[in-house]
Amino acid sequence: MNLSETLYISDLDGTLLNDSQLLSEGTISYLSEAVGRGLNFTFATARSIASSKFVLDSLNLKLPVILYNGAQIYCPVKKEYIHSAYLESESYLHYLEKFLESGLEPVVHCLDENDQLRVYFQSVSNDSTANWINSRLANGDSRFRVTKDFSEIDNFKVIELMVVASRSQLDDYQVELSNEQRISNVFSEDIYCKDHYWLELTHANANKGNAVEALKEYLQLKNIVSFGDNHNDIPMFNSSNHSLAVGNSKKAVQKYAKGVIESNNDDAVVSYLRENVTICCN
Repeated sequence: MNLSETLYISDLDGTLLNDSQLLSEGTISYLSEAVGRGLNFTFATARSIASSKFVLDSLNLKLPVILYNGAQIYCPVKKEYIHSAYLESESYLHYLEKFLESGLEPVVHCLDENDQLRVYFQSVSNDSTANWINSRLANGDSRFRVTKDFSEIDNFKVIELMVVASRSQLDDYQVELSNEQRISNVFSEDIYCKDHYWLELTHANANKGNAVEALKEYLQLKNIVSFGDNHNDIPMFNSSNHSLAVGNSKKAVQKYAKGVIESNNDDAVVSYLRENVTICCN
């Protein structure tokens, strides 16, 4: 594929990031130089701009990045969101109430009246959500707010409604959501906390596949090469000319990719680029 016509796009957690949720020195060194020499590289993540900014800064990326599984596309040059798909109030309120009635602990990601990212939750009793929040707070993330009844979000733009629980607690919701026309959902095991599952609800148009296609059109590029490891990467694989699953991904995800490469802890993305993409920084 022609280098100038191709966008290389990687998932973060479990793919570009190692198991410590960090970029290796080798990844930073190679990609920083490669981007400066013409490699069209960016990322597509379930993270927000707040929790993925360290990747932007470390790699000095200039191309827009896909956030919240496709609910937002953010341009670091313009410093603004160039694409978004927010949940309709009727949709998220229905499931917010159901989660609360079931004794689950929903978390709402939104933009407030000043378009500032906010994350609201009532309580946290499971290790997965606690680890996630604590890891973000440790890095200075200021989005989090404790709420009494979620009334703060009434006039906000809701990006995502999520809940973390055991698989058995969430299976029934999976069946119900399969018939929803206005909601997209991602159901996956937490790669950092075994036996805990995340159910993430976004607008029907908010998935990595739609976002990749929108970004491809925005950048006027012809080809997409993508890297991923989890179920939320499957729509991106389906929208790519060539797709690679990292070796640490589940077999159910690998079957949707065109190929399987090394693991995230072995700098799989960079290893593939070194071997398969001709740029003047090898």
